[in-house]
Amino acid sequence: VMSCSQVDESLDPLPLVVDTTNQLFVTGPADKRQLVKRYRGANQSIRLATEKSRLAYWRAAGYPVPKIYENTTPAPRHQLVMEFIDGQDLGAYLRDATVSLPEKLEMLKALFQANAKRHSQVLKEQDSELLHHDFNTGNILLDHGRFVFIDFESRMKVPGSVEQLVDMVGIEVAKLIRWSARDIGRAHLGKVID
Repeated sequence: VMSCSQVDESLDPLPLVVDTTNQLFVTGPADKRQLVKRYRGANQSIRLATEKSRLAYWRAAGYPVPKIYENTTPAPRHQLVMEFIDGQDLGAYLRDATVSLPEKLEMLKALFQANAKRHSQVLKEQDSELLHHDFNTGNILLDHGRFVFIDFESRMKVPGSVEQLVDMVGIEVAKLIRWSARDIGRAHLGKVID
């Protein structure tokens, strides 16, 4: 983990969690931690607004996503403050050699069943906003037995027909299968598909 001073001397002294396309920082006391996502690169305002609206939408629909908090920090402008989920991502769990294969497969079964309910709602209501644009094992956090979905800064293309919506559901499922098989081990692809 890099220190803030390694990234940018002008940043607030918050612990840096991840430095990828954006920067993620943890702030606050241990019992009230928050995650600050600072957007970098092109279209920061649009990506911030998209993520904020999609998190609110999924939460209102009853799906587990981090809570959003009011941004009370003075700078920089393009950042989102949300609940800190103190859990590992699904990919790390599936790669963990101390977890048995049956436990991993049970976790995936529960996830696919939960997503089948969401996909049924997507198709019934023809609501593409309940699809995830980047559904991979790094964007699913495990938090005390529940799945929490993250990373909503990109908006999906709105399908023009029910057939396109069905295709988008299929793409989401296929992505999760591919990422899960990569993380759990390609030798277990058949078991992941089952």
